[in-house]
Amino acid sequence: MKIGFDFGTSFSALAVYREGKIHRIMFDGEPQFRTAIYFPPYVPSPDLFNAEDHQHEIASIRSALVRSESQAEKNYKERVEEERSRVVGLTRNDPAGYVMGRELSPKYRAMLTEAVNRIPVPEKTTAEEKDQQAFETARRQWLEAEARRERVLGNLDDSQLDGALFGNAAVDAYLNNDRRGLLLYNPKAFLAHDLPAKLTAPLQRVIGSLFRRVADAVERQFPGDRISGVVIGRPVNFGKKQSDAENNRAISIISGAAELAGMPNVSFMFEPSAASYQFHVSHDAPRKALVVDLGGGTADLSLVTLGGSMPAPTPHRQQGYLLGGNDVDREINKFGFMPFFGKGQAVKGLPALNSFFAYAANVQHIEYQKKFMMTDLRLMPEPYQYRLNQLKVAGNTIRLNRLAEESKIELGKAERCHKVIDFTDDVGEITLDHGTYADAMDRYLEKLEILLKEFSDEDFEMVSLTGGMSRAKGVKALVQKVFPDREVQSSDSTLDVVSGLAIYAAQR
Repeated sequence: MKIGFDFGTSFSALAVYREGKIHRIMFDGEPQFRTAIYFPPYVPSPDLFNAEDHQHEIASIRSALVRSESQAEKNYKERVEEERSRVVGLTRNDPAGYVMGRELSPKYRAMLTEAVNRIPVPEKTTAEEKDQQAFETARRQWLEAEARRERVLGNLDDSQLDGALFGNAAVDAYLNNDRRGLLLYNPKAFLAHDLPAKLTAPLQRVIGSLFRRVADAVERQFPGDRISGVVIGRPVNFGKKQSDAENNRAISIISGAAELAGMPNVSFMFEPSAASYQFHVSHDAPRKALVVDLGGGTADLSLVTLGGSMPAPTPHRQQGYLLGGNDVDREINKFGFMPFFGKGQAVKGLPALNSFFAYAANVQHIEYQKKFMMTDLRLMPEPYQYRLNQLKVAGNTIRLNRLAEESKIELGKAERCHKVIDFTDDVGEITLDHGTYADAMDRYLEKLEILLKEFSDEDFEMVSLTGGMSRAKGVKALVQKVFPDREVQSSDSTLDVVSGLAIYAAQR
């Protein structure tokens, strides 16, 4: 069984093509899943404690136990003597305090006995018991230290990899688990980053864990079949620099992740070519087209010849850009939600304030998130300082981004939407109107127009619009404006890419 795998920035999908029909792989009843993976908090096993590795700690704890027991015995004797002296002192003014032989009278002997009995008798342990107590204390301290240790890409435990969740379930589990554990949100966005070697292998490992789970979902839907080949969609460019180094780095990580997941015979296909593949195989006569694939993270433009006798679309020129629905989310986040956290406030002595809000809104960028977390907000007036510090709590920038994403979808259909920021103690009720959406889309469309005009001098007959953002308000009108004399075809499906990948995989 050969599969097509659209590994997207925001959402991913898989499909199988057999007997002339495309079979979507379903995830919780949906034909796609959010590209996110969550690793639950690390719970170390006591069985992993190796006493030989902790002999110094055990010996130190045992010595402390001996000293503590000896000191407890000494303290007990001193308190007994103190009580004896106190009772004897009481007899000085009592002629009946003593009996023959200078012994305390029965009254004072009873008083002394009662006082001594109230003093806790120190517990004595055998040498074997001290050894066992020292071992258990050292093991408990190790378990506590291991549980507190931050689990990042480089030190995830096998149990966390085995218990990983993906999709919306991953985000929900992270947020509902007091933001403990590790959430990798939109991991595709990290692939082009020039990460240090110590992070590249772990990133490949966790993406491999995601791939293994989606491969399991395929084989569950087709019991008895095994995956024999995978065609993975790729953008024209993974990174902002549009360089071979960025693209090769991303392809290398994805290939390694697929290998770790046990996916055999992995190959890649440009996403615009995949998006147009169904048109290509259904038309006998060749046509030259500009395929415009607008997704969550990238905008890919590909000048290709579709149809005819060639086994796949024939590419002539391709270009990819980091421009997608995530950019609209960030704009709505910054201008619709960040005023609640103080955006627009004049704060003397706090330079480049707006950049802090941009960092917080950019949940796909690790370094920006770190910069926001490290921001010194002491000059920020209340209540904004408190709200921003609440936003710094792990997971809350992701919560806010989800509200912005939901608002984008709702405002694409309605004039207003209402959202509640309920993850801070200071609850905020936010009403956004269509103007917020329009402003965010205007910025997106301005950039998209520049990209489209790069192809305005090319010779082609039609424009094929595909991808989730291709259906956003104003996109088709913009394409018709830039290319007024070309036929514009627009797909209603967000699954054109994975459909093309599945057909191409089956025909290889």
